[in-house]
Amino acid sequence: MQPFGTRQHPKLQQHYLPMIKRLIKLGLLGSVILVFFACDESFDLSLDLQRDPLLNSTFTDTVSLRTSVVLLDSVNTTKQLLVGSVADAQFGNLRATTYTKVTLPRDTLKIDSIPNPNLVFDSAVVIMNVNYRYGDTTVAQNFQVHQLLQTPDSARSYYGFEELPTGELLGQASFRASGDNRQLRVRLSQAFGNRFFERANRGRDFVLFQAGMDAFLPGLRISAVGPANATVLGFQNFDAALAIYYRRASTDTVRRVRGYRLLDPFQASQQSPWQFTPQSWGQSFVRFAPDLSRSRFLANLPRQRTLSTVQTSNQSYVQEGLGLATWVQFPHIQTLARLGRRVVINRAVLVINPTASNFDAPDRANQGVPTTLVMSLADANGRPVRNSNGTERFLQLEYQRVAAGATPPRAEAVYITGGRTYPDLDITSYLQAVLDGRTPNNGFLLRSGTQGSGVNKLLFGDSRATNPAERLVLRLNYTVVND
Repeated sequence: MQPFGTRQHPKLQQHYLPMIKRLIKLGLLGSVILVFFACDESFDLSLDLQRDPLLNSTFTDTVSLRTSVVLLDSVNTTKQLLVGSVADAQFGNLRATTYTKVTLPRDTLKIDSIPNPNLVFDSAVVIMNVNYRYGDTTVAQNFQVHQLLQTPDSARSYYGFEELPTGELLGQASFRASGDNRQLRVRLSQAFGNRFFERANRGRDFVLFQAGMDAFLPGLRISAVGPANATVLGFQNFDAALAIYYRRASTDTVRRVRGYRLLDPFQASQQSPWQFTPQSWGQSFVRFAPDLSRSRFLANLPRQRTLSTVQTSNQSYVQEGLGLATWVQFPHIQTLARLGRRVVINRAVLVINPTASNFDAPDRANQGVPTTLVMSLADANGRPVRNSNGTERFLQLEYQRVAAGATPPRAEAVYITGGRTYPDLDITSYLQAVLDGRTPNNGFLLRSGTQGSGVNKLLFGDSRATNPAERLVLRLNYTVVND
């Protein structure tokens, strides 16, 4: 296969080129172009003028791309609440476990605002409202709540490979998130509930600050035990809490509740049924435990860290939670510069064509694709390039106007639900920088824009995929400038 190819446009050669050349000499080309656009919306000057010797513009969509599957080792899962397991023949098995602190309200640990030594403890329940489901929702899982021995640090970020030491099992419950069943409730042991209640209501050393709460209850680990082919659940941040139920007297028929949030990243507490403002935002993170040995092609990926799509039956992979990305490289792009003349990239777009198996396979029910795709600059080993402060460097949105000194937002392709596809990604400036030698020709990582927030997955063909409708394609229009 040739690195580049061109397309001919017979209609232009026969009818338009002689006239356009004459008009260029007379300085009237701009007026005629306006007329063409007004009369025929399908007329594409960039394509039709590709063989014009004056403009020397060329279009190609046969650029050879090199693609590899990459396993990222630094997926930030801070402030996420995900629990469960999911199995996939292409992607292998993946299990998610949440580690979270319990947030102290602003008005101390006290159970009731009314001083009353006669309060009666009823029960302690972890309540989490489901707002994300991925996998087989008909399969039940046993959800367990353990007490942590070390509290998550609110001053740092956590990544998907991390975990914290765990102590006592506090409670467990079977749950399946099918239909309208959207609230996971795990009742904790009476022994734990009584300890918490006694400390909060009758003790003299009321906890007044979050540090005291962390010492008393370092946090909770919420995990799922059971079959791998189940569901990963995500939970609503401001409605995930440890609920303490009580009565104001043994004869009281009204059961009251005091809630202690697990996480409140938006501090939207006054919109919550728990009605309190926390002292801090708290902290939580998700640990992802993958088993790629169950994958059709990716069993050797953890050891090799990159895997050519030649070895995956020409399939490219993206996954949010585990951090699978596709490394896209352009090994032949610099052959344009070997012409010895200045090459201008007029427009370059990357076309992503998801495979039908993302939507039509029987085992893909309740399994969405990533909401957004982004492009992270790669180094020579296929690892993300980072700034001096450790943040990833992304390809930026083309032609975006920003304030002086500001950085344009990163380019994103937002999934088009109705079209079951993504918009084309404009990479014009990036390829021009590669041609000009202003950036290394290491390519970029095509990955989810919401890493760690779910386990959504995407399959698409590489540039050699069997089905042309599922191939990754670079559409390139460039001009060789005549000196």
